Amino acid sequence: MNAAPPTPSGRSPRRPPPKQILLAAGLMLFGLLIVIALMADLRTMKQRKPRGYVDPGTELQEIVLGLNNPRYEDTSGLFSIVPPAGWTVFKPPDSRPYNVIFRGPSGATLSIMTTRVKYNDLPSLMREIEESEKRAGIRTKSEALFFLGGPAVRRFAGLMASRVFSVDFVRDHVAHHIMCGIPPELFDRYYPVLMDVLGTYRAGPPESASAAADE
Repeated sequence: MNAAPPTPSGRSPRRPPPKQILLAAGLMLFGLLIVIALMADLRTMKQRKPRGYVDPGTELQEIVLGLNNPRYEDTSGLFSIVPPAGWTVFKPPDSRPYNVIFRGPSGATLSIMTTRVKYNDLPSLMREIEESEKRAGIRTKSEALFFLGGPAVRRFAGLMASRVFSVDFVRDHVAHHIMCGIPPELFDRYYPVLMDVLGTYRAGPPESASAAADE
């Protein structure tokens, strides 16, 4: 059998890796990103200090009144959300490893990450999360919930500069990770309002979001 013709550098061209290898690498990366996501809030808090002061009560009122504001539509087409009113938007590369990060004047953050995966069920996602937390030596408090018409898991963890909670679920072979970081002294006040914000989240392109809102 004849060998593949050499390239101008004298080397044989490499064949692209099989799809199975690429998929496995993607799943491993997703597992690592879940752990990175729990730590990225601290980095964001240090690098981007709030400019000016806004009374938390005023900020929360603006968020509630803005729940009918225009949606933020991610360029990936995998999700949309009505972001908290008045919050700054950070996109890649500033938001990596997230698709987007929203940050309020109080220092609270809302971060979203989507990843295409082979599976389409919550138990498979939970195994990825548990294995990643085990490798990193991190344990979170988790609870199951019904989120946007399907099963999901909500997790809680404490970092040095904030308390965080996240909602993770899978829809149409896309894993969705939504994390909120809140200054510890504001957590009890911000948590229920930010859960209302998460209620505006829609998986899929804008057309799917409109259809879901009409149901």
